[in-house]
Amino acid sequence: MPPLSNGFSGSAYVLISVALTAGELEEGSHEAIIEKIKEAKNSVNSDYVTAYMEALDGPQGTLPPKE
Repeated sequence: MPPLSNGFSGSAYVLISVALTAGELEEGSHEAIIEKIKEAKNSVNSDYVTAYMEALDGPQGTLPPKE
């Protein structure tokens, strides 16, 4: 959202991350870690993308925080 314009060719991406402690990573099951990744991917919406684009235009290191 919003849809890409006619004639658009290329790709775009936004960064997402999953924050885990070393202990959580070591002790967690693969399924639990995959679920965290899915949750992070599903949190990307048009508001996130807008904030991400605005952050890219701002000072370095100001990408949107993980909510």
